[in-house]
Amino acid sequence: MKILILGANGQVARNTTRVLLRDADAELTLYLRRASRLTNPDPARATIAQGGVLDAKALTHAMAVTTSAMQTLRATCGARQSTSSKRCTRPRCAGPGFISWLAVARQVIEIVRRRRDITS
Repeated sequence: MKILILGANGQVARNTTRVLLRDADAELTLYLRRASRLTNPDPARATIAQGGVLDAKALTHAMAVTTSAMQTLRATCGARQSTSSKRCTRPRCAGPGFISWLAVARQVIEIVRRRRDITS
């Protein structure tokens, strides 16, 4: 089984990765925004891919060799999101405050549909 894990540097993803590598016969693609933040836990069975979840080109490339995808992202980067700017108001973040799970799911579904159309 080849599994794509979105948000691979998060706590849930790191624990899931550890368990999958220990207990399952799986090859993993660990997908995250900044690849330099993650050390490959098993270079023989895991590949690290860099890209944003809404970057269709990078996500399509990462999904090309997988049979399943797992989303371990938080829906928001923090509870303190400015309603006017749509940015997180936490001082250490200052990034885009909101990426909905629905937006990510739609992106993955669209890529799967396109891949299915190409192969049929």
